[in-house]
Amino acid sequence: MVLPKKQINQIRDFNRQYTQALGVLDKRLLGPTLNWTEARVLLEIKLNHCPTPLALARLLDLDKSYTSRIIKKLVQKQLVSKTASTQDLRSVTLTLTAKGDEVARDLDQKSQEQIRWLLRNLNAAEQEEFYTGIRKLAQLLTKGKS
Repeated sequence: MVLPKKQINQIRDFNRQYTQALGVLDKRLLGPTLNWTEARVLLEIKLNHCPTPLALARLLDLDKSYTSRIIKKLVQKQLVSKTASTQDLRSVTLTLTAKGDEVARDLDQKSQEQIRWLLRNLNAAEQEEFYTGIRKLAQLLTKGKS
């Protein structure tokens, strides 16, 4: 089944509203040092313990060479360190530096604050409804990608 054009446009409209609400295009949110992809990579290394560039590329559905360039920037900014893998000398293990861990914690805290701010005018029942809707949307998106 293919959705009618009107419904597809409503989904696209929602995407624009949601990315605007999240501040995806607002450079002030992340500060001058990181773009959205770099911030996401940094958080994935911390939160999901993605130990290799290949694992990151697969998780985020990024091109391997683009992932490599992002990691190179994060290493230059002294946020990530690379260590040769003991199992496969062609591979490296990624870890956050102390500075990278601090930046990742700050990003995580800002994200928490951002969600609280977005939901500030909703009562408890509305917040629960929002949460349930997000969970259902995530479930359907996962099913749609497979």
